[in-house]
Amino acid sequence: MNKVVSFTKIFLIIPLALAIASYATVVSQELLDDYYYSGPKVLVDASRDGGTWWAPQWEEEGGFNPDLYHQGKHLADHLRSLGMRVTELPRPFNITAELLNDFDLVIRANAYPKNSYDPDEIDSYQQYVANGGALILLADFTSTDDPDQLALNFGLNLQGNLTATVDSFTEHPITSGLQPFVFHAGSILVEDPPTDTLELGFIGSHTAMGLLPYGFGQIFFIGDTAEVTFARQPLTENLFVYFLSIEGLASQVLFADLDADAESGLLDKLEAALSSHDDGRLIPMNNQLQAFINQVEALRLSGRVDSVVADQLIGSAINLMSNDQGVAEPGCPCWSPEDIAALPMKKTSAFCISDGSRLDIYQEGECEHSFGVSIDANGDLSCVANRFDCRKLPDLGGEFIATSEGEFQVCMNQIFSRCEELDITPPDYP
Repeated sequence: MNKVVSFTKIFLIIPLALAIASYATVVSQELLDDYYYSGPKVLVDASRDGGTWWAPQWEEEGGFNPDLYHQGKHLADHLRSLGMRVTELPRPFNITAELLNDFDLVIRANAYPKNSYDPDEIDSYQQYVANGGALILLADFTSTDDPDQLALNFGLNLQGNLTATVDSFTEHPITSGLQPFVFHAGSILVEDPPTDTLELGFIGSHTAMGLLPYGFGQIFFIGDTAEVTFARQPLTENLFVYFLSIEGLASQVLFADLDADAESGLLDKLEAALSSHDDGRLIPMNNQLQAFINQVEALRLSGRVDSVVADQLIGSAINLMSNDQGVAEPGCPCWSPEDIAALPMKKTSAFCISDGSRLDIYQEGECEHSFGVSIDANGDLSCVANRFDCRKLPDLGGEFIATSEGEFQVCMNQIFSRCEELDITPPDYP
């Protein structure tokens, strides 16, 4: 795996969207656009920024506008150019677990005043990272009287107002190729961090940046924002490849010091996932990442991988699965929750199966009716189930119809024919 994954958008056309749209006219073009998979979702929490991110914009000038110049625009636009979907939070803004959980990566821009997060917001951050979230914690100058409460609650006591050079580094994928750089009014760790912290960059003997495992997630912290905010290389590229690409997960495997067989088995699965990713085949990619997770769990149970390392590998793999879904039900690329809610049926659901994805639609009325449509990894459709359950006419059973790709009309005709045969009111499709 010797190539860096680009974040160019992967276009996965779902024929089912076009087929169903002729019946569900309330599905707008905007919703249909969701059938194209975009890059990772990145949140910039600049809600407590004191000028590092939003300057020279201020509230009295009419609010914060990400389209206008501000210091953080360098980084935000760089990430957008890589295909990432970037949201920048204005100040003030309330941070919730629901907000954070919608993103693959969160960048906390320097907070000022440092104690402005309330306990519920800090708890939301801790839940997000513990559940597998990736956090880049950008700090800056601080003092004992005005500490960075979010960092402190993760066990990172960053203090100081230093202009000095970060002059040495620990070997790691994040530090690959780094040359010494200058902190401008930055902070350093003044107490020992949590046990599993990997200290990555130093000003003399003091830690200036590092990587903290936390539950299933990871936190990269740095005591000055400029090197990241201005998208200087190679640190910026290293960070986002590490957190948001299969290539980065492979580097984590290589750095985990596993035995040769374990390392080779995990890399083989990532190689297959990377190939599926590059071909735009997201369902196979998810399945291969799930196989990777299963193997990590097996290695943990056999004592061949440290539990903390296992959590990090699993959390990173979960974060790479498309559509931000969990391990048990990896995301289907064909239906978003908004699409489902817009359909004119009473109840709908969408989920993944071993070789594709499945949409089930239920129409309530005089006779309850349901039908299911499957789409395989090649985009071929089949109407796999068409069932009527009428309390007035029990034990009708069901029938199963298969169609070739695009012949969704066959399935719909069967629905109306069955209704006519039973002399009942058909579902009210538009």
